[in-house]
Amino acid sequence: MQLWNVQSSQNRADTDSLRHLLRTLLDKVRLDKSATINPAILFARQIAGTPAQADNVRIDLNQPVHDSAGHERTVYRPLLAYTIAQLGRADLHLDWFNRAAQLPTQMPVNGDEAIAWVWSALALQVAGAGREDWQPQPKRMFDSLFQNQQRTGAFLPPTSSVHPELRWYQEMVLLHAATTYAVLSPTELAIQSVTSAAKFQAEEIQPDHATLEPWALFAYLVYPDARMLADHLLHSVQLRLARTGSIDVLTVVLIADALYCLNRLNSA
Repeated sequence: MQLWNVQSSQNRADTDSLRHLLRTLLDKVRLDKSATINPAILFARQIAGTPAQADNVRIDLNQPVHDSAGHERTVYRPLLAYTIAQLGRADLHLDWFNRAAQLPTQMPVNGDEAIAWVWSALALQVAGAGREDWQPQPKRMFDSLFQNQQRTGAFLPPTSSVHPELRWYQEMVLLHAATTYAVLSPTELAIQSVTSAAKFQAEEIQPDHATLEPWALFAYLVYPDARMLADHLLHSVQLRLARTGSIDVLTVVLIADALYCLNRLNSA
């Protein structure tokens, strides 16, 4: 599979660079007392090639999930579920995944609701291999996301009630999930949709006004016209690391997922 006809030599260079950065960040990540069993960290270590023991992932997906600043965002819980699925431990959280399999197949119009919905679909896509009761749902959900995409390439409909910077953040988070899905299930519809979204964001979004976190990094790396967005996000990560001497778990897992997608692309 060649998304956007990116040269394999560039993919390999990006892969080596991200792997080195991820290993550096894993040495500097800000951890709490339960970090050794944090599935996000375990996933990142697995992708970096420095796996840790994953026998006991004591995370309750029914509880609120906060970032290092104490904020709770709608994406955090399904993002955590996605890392759990990547570790092959969805069986420990059957209640959450069973509820995800019952979500509506029609994309929500509200941005935050759409984010939670689409990341739940991605977690289900990874967890559902070999499970007939889960497997049809994520495809239907992502097809709805792609089919309801705006002509501009935006996933969400225009509105004057949401600040542009918040809308940019929401579009980046949606593109991240959509692109990972396109790597896992590279249909023509999925690839065309994420290409259109990456083009829109390269032309319209200023990521430093939306978020410091490297959402949609893989999409920006492999879509040539968005390359400067990828470079900006990575530079921001390195600046934060140099300034504070540490990095947050969210940044680490987002870079790990970009590396995961590059690895899939290189092996296809």
